[in-house]
Parts: sequence; structure tokens; C-alpha cells
Amino acid sequence: MVLNEKQLEMVDQYIANNRNEIIKSLRELVEIPSVRGDATPEAPYGTESLKALIKSLELCKESGYYVRIAKSKKYGVAESRLGVKNIGIFAHCDVVAADGEWLYGEPFKLTESGGFLIGRGCNDDKSGIIQMLYAAKIIDALKLPMKHGLILFIGANEEDGMDDIADFVSNEKMPDASIVVDGEYPYYVSEKSRLILMLESAKEFDNIINLSGGKCYNVILDRLNIEYSDGSKTIEHGRSGHAGYPKNSESALTSFARNADTNEKLSETDKQILREIFAFLSDYKGLGLGIAYTDDYFGELTVANGIVRTADKKLQISLDIRHAGTISGEQLLEKIQKKVGSSWKIIEHSISNGYKIDETSTIATALREAYGELSETGTIIGKKASGGTYSKYLKNSFSIGTVMPHSELKHNFAEGHGAVHAPDEAMSEKGFLDAIKTLVVMILEIDNVL
Repeated sequence: MVLNEKQLEMVDQYIANNRNEIIKSLRELVEIPSVRGDATPEAPYGTESLKALIKSLELCKESGYYVRIAKSKKYGVAESRLGVKNIGIFAHCDVVAADGEWLYGEPFKLTESGGFLIGRGCNDDKSGIIQMLYAAKIIDALKLPMKHGLILFIGANEEDGMDDIADFVSNEKMPDASIVVDGEYPYYVSEKSRLILMLESAKEFDNIINLSGGKCYNVILDRLNIEYSDGSKTIEHGRSGHAGYPKNSESALTSFARNADTNEKLSETDKQILREIFAFLSDYKGLGLGIAYTDDYFGELTVANGIVRTADKKLQISLDIRHAGTISGEQLLEKIQKKVGSSWKIIEHSISNGYKIDETSTIATALREAYGELSETGTIIGKKASGGTYSKYLKNSFSIGTVMPHSELKHNFAEGHGAVHAPDEAMSEKGFLDAIKTLVVMILEIDNVL
């Protein structure tokens, strides 16, 4: 490892001495409800997302770094130093909607409870912004050996399309190697491909005026609002979670559709639409859509529902499908359309391809060995991811965690609470602070072999 024991102790001491400042900076970001909003000429992802981007850059500027916001206002960059070769660190300030009932804290207020930090985005991914900022500050303050440049990227559209990173790649020089602080340790070695689409029913509801819920493709629908033609309204609840990991979650639409046949308010047409929905969504493996697929490397394809809406009495539902690259998004679209026939049509879709890196590369080996020395789990292989990160757009890119797993405490969260994208999103404070140290080491390990 590049740093010796004394230098590692200095890093630990810096973090301990600046703990309150670190948590304060995180709190300031969490308090901004940076869910994507209506676009304006000055704010392509809404005013709150722009506010979070500007605040993130202000924190970097206060630390002495040169900052700039893209002309498009889609991302910002802070330059710690520039060199012939540069290392990029990437994180994002936008968050998913804070749907569902919060039991342990408030969505846009950082709550400290039993060694945990609770709040929307505290883990995904405002912690990543603070993590990379303080890693850069530590390298500079302690004059740790670094020969290459270091730039910090802050995006504002990671959760809802990644148009921000696409804009960066089109207009900026690509870093020679990158760390995306938005994954798991030791790093993601690969990510699944992703197909998102919106289905619309051919038939119109008779006795349902409105079904609505959800704002993001990648958050499993937790709450469904139902309005009937007789004027009555009800709410159906599901179990929220990250769309890339739907096994223990359930869309509120699936829950509602399950009981359609015993719902006396519904006509036969209404029931038939909901029976079809239940067939589509009653499993997370795509069996009901005719797209079940297992790959030797990535395992099972998964399907999740995050958005429901009614347009002219027709039902529209989103599908977020994560799959191996051995089957294409185009093939899946063809299979889905064949399965749903003329009863449903695909009204919009987007395809993004995954990636797989070489774990034998010099950089991968250095990061893996460094993580092994810093963690209690020892050296472990990279992880396969169902979630998506900026890494798929970059070269020599490794998506790492925001919380060191060996430091996590046990919190007795209720089912469906505490995870990324779920109500009461949380992370271990000690794990987060330890992750700052890990990022310092990983930056310097890359710098040493680049």
C-alpha cells in the first residue's frame, strides 16, 4: 500500500478532528429536496436539483478548489489539481422521491440515531459528494504523495436518465481513470444492462377515474392512489425498494391488482385490465411478460414497477428491467410486445448497455488489495451490480461504496425501511467516515499505478 502506518493514522486523526464539519456539510445537502422537477431554461432538472448542484460546488469552492458549472447546468466540476493524467471522482446530488411513511426520521432532514444517519440521499448519493470532497481535502492538507491530477464531478440527473454524465462525456476530456462513489466495496466489476419502458392499456377503465403513484422508474411503487367514478378514494400500499433489487419488495399496483376480482366497485373491463397487470407483475423475474432469462454470469433478469398513471382513462405503467448483455434490449422489447399483444402498447422506452471490467488489470488489483488491508473482511472479488452508475460511461472506472461494510451497526429498522431508495434511507456514521479514508487510499493507489 502507498501510505505507511503513520500516514494512515494521520488520515484517521484528520477525520476525527473534522467529524462535526463533515456531518454538517452532509446535513446541508440532505436538507435540499433535490428530486427531479419541472425543467426551466436555467434548471434542466428543476430548481431544487440545481440548488443542490450549486451548494455542492460552493462546498468545494470553500475548500479552495476551482469550480465550474456546465453551460447546460446539468453537472459541475471541481478541480483539486490538474495533470497530464487525471483521476476523476464522480457522485451525484439528485435523489429519488421520498415516498412512503418515514418512521425514524424526516426525508429532508439529517437525523442521527443510534450511530446511524437517516435522510433521503444521505447514502445515495450525497454522502458520495462529501466523501470525495473530504478525501481531496485530506490529500492536500496532509500533503500526501500524489503525482497526477484530481477532478471531482457532481451530477444532477443520475437517478432519472443520466443525461448529466452523457453531457459530460460529450463535452469534456475523459479522465484517465475514475472512481464512482455510488456502489459497493471493493468495487463493481460489472453492471447489468437496463431497459425501461412505459406500457399503456388499449382498453379504458369504466369505474376507475384515476390510478396514480410514483415518480421514478428505479424506485418500486410504495403508494397507489385510487379514485373511483362514485367519488370515493382509497390508497394501496406496497413495499418499496431499489428497482435493481426487487426480490423482497412489491409494487402497490401489484397488491391492488391481486384483489381485483373481489372488488365490487370494478366493472368486468376494469377487472380484466388489472388481471393482466397482476400477470405481468406478480413475479420479479419476467415470467408474466415472457422475458424470463438467466445468464451464467449475471444470473436472473429482474422486473420492477415504479410509476403508475391514468391518461384518458387508460392505464400506463412503467417497467424497469435489469438484464445481462447476452440478451439485448431490442430482443426484450420484441418479446414483451408479442406477449401483451394488442391489449397493451409500448409508448416509450430507453435502452442502456451494461459493462464488465478486467479484474486482472493493474488498477483493479491495486484497489482490491488496498480494500483488503483496510477492511475486516479481507480481500474480496468485485461485485456484480443490478443497479446502474456512471461507470458504464467512463473508462477505467470503478464504482465503490459510501459505507465501509465492516463498520455497519445493527439497526432494528422495520421491514422495508432503511435501505437505499426506501423510506428512512440510512447509513452507519462510522462506516461513512471510514469510507472517506478508504477513498483517500484508493485515489493514491490509482495514482501510483496510472
